[in-house]
Formats: sequence, structure tokens, C-alpha cells
Amino acid sequence: MKKTHRPWGWYKVLNQEPEIGYKVKELEIDPGKSLSFQRHFNRSEYWYVLDGTVRIDTEWKKMKDTVHLQKNSGGYSIGKRVWHQASNPTKKPVRILEVQYGTACDEDDIERRDT
Repeated sequence: MKKTHRPWGWYKVLNQEPEIGYKVKELEIDPGKSLSFQRHFNRSEYWYVLDGTVRIDTEWKKMKDTVHLQKNSGGYSIGKRVWHQASNPTKKPVRILEVQYGTACDEDDIERRDT
């Protein structure tokens, strides 16, 4: 499993079955970093924190929400078309297990915008 490095940290694909419609990734977000504010049209995501604390900002139909998740605090579901951004407000890396499910679980199904 090869790590793909990004300005915010890295991710690696643990498993994927395109014909069934899912992908499982592990992500690590560096301290003080964040992913882009984004949404997907063909997939939903479920995030579970493996280590650390993550902040998740969402927006759906102009309603905004912010949650903080820690290890063993349960997961978080992000539906199709929901704007979302994960960030690490702490001083240690945060690791997330991301399960994507839908008709297209690929990097082309991302629309990004400024926060």
C-alpha cells in the first residue's frame, strides 16, 4: 500500500472494489493542516478517527455545522453533495479511516471551493 503525499499529510488506499462501489482509505492529517473544502456527487463517506482529534466542518443547503471527533468517539457520515472539510487543530497527527461508498469512488469525484 503506497502512501500518496499531500500538503496536509498523506493517504493510502487499503481496499477498493469499484464494481461493488466502495473504497477504504487511511488518512493522516498533520498538525495545523486541513484538507480542501469539498463535496462529492457520486459517493458518500464515513469517517472514523483512529488516533487524535479531527475537526469536521460541513455545509448543506446553507446550514453550517462543526464537530470534533476523537479516537473511539464513533464515526461521522458525510452524504453526497455535502460540503465538508477535515482539519487538525491539535499538535499531533490525526489518523482517519475513510470508507467511501457509491457509484464512483475515485479522485475525479471531487468539487473544491474556498472556505
